[in-house]
Amino acid sequence: MDGYPAGSLDHNLPFLVVAGLTEAPVNALPFDNELKDQGVLLQSQLPSLETKEAKALREYIASQDAADQPWNPQLATKPYKFRVAFTGRSFVLPPRRARLPEDIETPEFPPVLHSPFSPLSPISPLYPDGLIDAQWIQKHQQMVPSVYLCFYTLTSDASMATLNDNQLKKDINILRLALTQSGYKTRLVVALLSDDSESSPSLSEDIQERLENIRRGVAMDPKSFFYIPTQDSFTELEQTTDSILSTIYSHSIEYYRDLGRHARKKRTRGVTPQPTVPPTSGTSQTLTLQDCNVRYDFKAGVFAEFRQEMDSALRSYDQAYEGVLSEDVMDMIPSWSPRWNEARLLTDVITIRAIRCSLWNGQTTSAVRRWRAHRDRIADFVDRRGRGTKNYGWEAWESRWALVMVNLIDKAELAQLAPSTLSLYIQPEKVVMGERLQPWEMLHHTGYWYRDAARHLHSRRALAHAISEEHRRIPDPKPEGANAAKKAYSYDTYLCPEPHEESPLEGPGTNHAQLIIDCLMAARAEFQVRRQHRVSAELSLESSFVFKTEEGKAGETCQAQLAVTSTAFPDSAPIVLKQLRVDFAGSLQTITLDHSIEEKTKGSMEKHNTSLAAIAIVETTGPESEDVEETERGSVLNGRADLEIKPGCTSVYEMAIPLRESGEARAASVVLNFDTDAFTLDYTIGFQAANVADVWFGPSLSKRRIPRLSSHAIHVQPKPPKMEIRRSAILQQYYANEPIELPLDIFNAEDADATAKLELHVFGEHVPALRVQVDGLEEQSVEAAKEESKFQGLTLGSIDASQSKRAVLHLSPSDAPTSYEITARVGYHLVTDPATPILQVMTFQVTIVNPFEANYDIVPRLHPEPWPSLFDFEGTSETADREDLVTHPRGLAQRWSLVCHFASFATEDLQVVEMEAKVLSCLPGARGHAAGQPDLPPAGLIIPPKSMQEVKFDLIVQKLSLDDRGPASLDVAFVLHWRRGTADPSSPVNTTTMSVPRSIVLGTEPRVLASVSYVNAATGLMHLDVTIENASSHFLTFGLSLEPSEEFAFSGAKQTTLHVLPVSRRAVTYRLLPLVRGTYVRPNLVVRDKYFQKVLRIIPTEGMKIDKEGLLLWVPPAEGQPEEEEEDEEDEVDET
Repeated sequence: MDGYPAGSLDHNLPFLVVAGLTEAPVNALPFDNELKDQGVLLQSQLPSLETKEAKALREYIASQDAADQPWNPQLATKPYKFRVAFTGRSFVLPPRRARLPEDIETPEFPPVLHSPFSPLSPISPLYPDGLIDAQWIQKHQQMVPSVYLCFYTLTSDASMATLNDNQLKKDINILRLALTQSGYKTRLVVALLSDDSESSPSLSEDIQERLENIRRGVAMDPKSFFYIPTQDSFTELEQTTDSILSTIYSHSIEYYRDLGRHARKKRTRGVTPQPTVPPTSGTSQTLTLQDCNVRYDFKAGVFAEFRQEMDSALRSYDQAYEGVLSEDVMDMIPSWSPRWNEARLLTDVITIRAIRCSLWNGQTTSAVRRWRAHRDRIADFVDRRGRGTKNYGWEAWESRWALVMVNLIDKAELAQLAPSTLSLYIQPEKVVMGERLQPWEMLHHTGYWYRDAARHLHSRRALAHAISEEHRRIPDPKPEGANAAKKAYSYDTYLCPEPHEESPLEGPGTNHAQLIIDCLMAARAEFQVRRQHRVSAELSLESSFVFKTEEGKAGETCQAQLAVTSTAFPDSAPIVLKQLRVDFAGSLQTITLDHSIEEKTKGSMEKHNTSLAAIAIVETTGPESEDVEETERGSVLNGRADLEIKPGCTSVYEMAIPLRESGEARAASVVLNFDTDAFTLDYTIGFQAANVADVWFGPSLSKRRIPRLSSHAIHVQPKPPKMEIRRSAILQQYYANEPIELPLDIFNAEDADATAKLELHVFGEHVPALRVQVDGLEEQSVEAAKEESKFQGLTLGSIDASQSKRAVLHLSPSDAPTSYEITARVGYHLVTDPATPILQVMTFQVTIVNPFEANYDIVPRLHPEPWPSLFDFEGTSETADREDLVTHPRGLAQRWSLVCHFASFATEDLQVVEMEAKVLSCLPGARGHAAGQPDLPPAGLIIPPKSMQEVKFDLIVQKLSLDDRGPASLDVAFVLHWRRGTADPSSPVNTTTMSVPRSIVLGTEPRVLASVSYVNAATGLMHLDVTIENASSHFLTFGLSLEPSEEFAFSGAKQTTLHVLPVSRRAVTYRLLPLVRGTYVRPNLVVRDKYFQKVLRIIPTEGMKIDKEGLLLWVPPAEGQPEEEEEDEEDEVDET
């Protein structure tokens, strides 16, 4: 880090001054005589210690000086770190406030005095508008200690004890007073050594009393007052010293914490301090509030480094850095003035210190990012200030900036980059592990940084040699104003010699060759020790590849440039390549350039050390190529160019690359073929993941940066297809349980004939079996799949322009509503351009819905046949086998009515040709069947959309055995056979099966069923039969009562008792003569279980209904009498 002010980049450690262990003279302050006279002298009247123990202490404390230790907390061996200075009995502190210079008149009001290191003081070189310099850092690192440690002898002579103790108290109080008057917060620490070689390490009561008396006499804290008795061994002395230094270290940390707190408090105050004397020159200005904030932030960062708190230091340095480069600070300073260079130097110092803090914390990737960010930001800043980065001064700073990282890595002594590990770089920290990192964002070993410095030194030499002779002469002491201003504006001499010193006409000047060789030799040593022999013997050819645009389209061309640079020495011979091949990863074909002298003068341009040639790329078909791989890819790209590479020159080859296939493509490598009589060499240069050389050369060889992360990559978009995929015969809705036919017309809207292939993908849940037929040819089919089915490679053949071909996709019927996503892909190429594949894709949805929805009621009915008798031995015998029982069941039978209310959810008329009910199961131990079917018109029942229909079926269920009296579950399905109303009568019939909710039948609980029969239509006489079923094995007794009514007259028992045997049923008949016609009458009939006193619910059958008040019977109207309408009538209900 040569070139930066001394002390500006040192690692800051707590400064400890040890007094009394040596006869060293008084320290000299780096000031002139006037300021030296203002210094504060700390002086003791007692002599220095010259005992053996004192010498051992001095040597041990000196060995603990951490100034030269690695900048790595992991290598620390002690809990404390100090920068140690030894002095005799005197030490001079710099003045806290600088007095007013004698040549300045005393102002009317008392002036505000400031530190001699402050730009507010007239004697400071920063006065009046400088920011901060290295002198302020040196003040705290070399002039003002955090702890002043004084060693004294405690005599063991009893006759001299009192005198010695009083002298110690007097001397210590003088030092304390001097420190207090100096204005500094330096901590004073006193250590007393015993002079009795025969004393015990343990303290006697007399010694303890004397020590306590001295400590109280000087008003010192116990942690600042130590006693070191005579030790038996040097090891014990070291342990005691370590204990003292560890305690002192906490005092030092607190000292710098107070200073940092004071700096932050002044920043928070938001007040700009006034200088001691206002500047008198016309162009001078004082510090602004933003300038002061930069000073306070920088100070807070330095004090945090003293405390080894690197996170806090980083935050302060970041604020200071942004403050310096803000428009309120650096933009206000005249460009390229000394003050401007000082501010630029301050940004370097801040960044170097921030990088050191990052390395200290193990944040290696963050450190590299800071290094690069500062370089890029200063480059932009310098470009905006006029002189730019194309001069030797900038390249000198670039090489110095690379060497800064070398020094930081060396000082840090990172174990991960030790040569024994053979590691090339350090893995990034966990914080940035998930980010997309570039290779150069890793912290590499110093060999890479040396090589980078050598490259910039090489550029520096070239630019230095390009300085005009006018500026290489020694300047005239009195130059003309215009020429001096022009020269001053042309060259950036920041941290580098003037033009006449850099490359003089006479004399040695800067030894660029030696600088380059030194860096290269250092880099080679690092590469070799890590066995990177290829890099240590690196060829002097570099290459880059750049696409002009980020995207392109298939079927078109894109402009690209290949640059080959020779970094050989100027006196080297040119290299003539036989062939140059660019390999791509992705959708681009390999490009081969052959050497041709005839192409040297065709369309080429040369300027300085750069030449640009336009290359015509010829595309040949595969069979004509001998390269098997390229033949498989379909075509080969060839060109001819002058492949002579001159030393120190860059040859740029611009070409228009045809894009054929879509997708991502990037230049992977370039292969240089060098063929001689003695040997043939193929040298491959791989392109990095993100190309560094992102520069595009214009027609006049002007350079333009390509603002892309990966300029050697391109995204090729598909060629816009004109082939159309059209759906024909689209139905408004598709239904479950019907086969689906989807015609697709592939229409060629291109200007030329095309050869095409079709792919069909069907996605969904439970994809059915598929069939496809293309242009009337043989069908192809695939089986049903769970999620996806597809047809691939369906040949459409040649499709003439403006013509079409049809493919028909057949889907087998689906049992449930669902949705399918169908993707049709037509891949084709034009007969006029067979190398460019084109793809047309169409995706559409096919939604399948249920054509019908239904709800169901299963209501009891009276079985007409008698029940088998439990007392009929022959009829209930179980001698028959099980198969005979299935054929001829002998158990109890019941009749039920299935009432189906169904509606069409279609958007068109549907034709129902048949309806039926199917008994799927009746378990356990029972059998069931449906009796009768509804009558439909011969042409079928036309059901309009959203219309409700009703149909009834009788269901007969019977137990196989009379002994089985357990309930059974009945599963029934309602089946509709239908077709679309617009379908051909000869087309297949679709079948929709809808499951009826399960019902429980053949229970053992008693049931009461009411049925009615009409005897005389003229008189309205009817019979009301009340049937009580007892399917249990118990003898039951029921009471029946029928109350008289004004609506009818009846004959029968008004009240009666009915005994029902087990597994039997009995009926009671009432004759009713209604007094009203054409309406419902309500018989107040009650059936009660005599044992449980429970009223049984009466279940109505045909011609009857029930509501919450009881049973209702329908009385037909007389002839010619209209029927009465009754509101709020309720439908029949099912007892289950």
